[in-house]
Amino acid sequence: MFSSRPRLRYLIYYITSRCNLRCEHCFYLDELNQHGEMSPAEIERVARGVDPLPFVRVTGGEPFLRKDLPEVLQAFYRHASTRRMGIITNGTRPAWVEQSVRRLLELCPELVVDVGVSIDGLEAVHDAIRRLPGSYAKARETVERLNACKNERPNLLTSIVMTVTAKNEPQLDDLYREMA
Repeated sequence: MFSSRPRLRYLIYYITSRCNLRCEHCFYLDELNQHGEMSPAEIERVARGVDPLPFVRVTGGEPFLRKDLPEVLQAFYRHASTRRMGIITNGTRPAWVEQSVRRLLELCPELVVDVGVSIDGLEAVHDAIRRLPGSYAKARETVERLNACKNERPNLLTSIVMTVTAKNEPQLDDLYREMA
């Protein structure tokens, strides 16, 4: 018999509008840094209401600007039985991203976490698209730090995410080789 309430299997959660970049392809640009965030109690209420929820994809703004990110994501692990999460980051805070991911995995030992670091081309193109000199180097450092954590945390995955535009499309093969 079918349940009268359809089961949610995948949630894309816009956890913050705060961002430290102004990327030229951002479709939230006019909305960044203007809205309040849900409180931990509100997030916990949502998590309790969607049990079970196998997968949560976290995005923003920049999710790692939330200092309470590991704790609020733990609500989905505890209350919604979420065992897989993806977090998209611009990677501009390498040490903080690593620390937050380690904390999340301590709080949620059975959770598989895939951190997608946005890299939108080789260094000059990436930095131009992201409108921040040095952002490519920081994103690469974030990838390196997370890859180093994989030895102790086999449930950590790292991926590269990219918004393909006319500006970076000619570099796809070179970027793939550089990231391999």
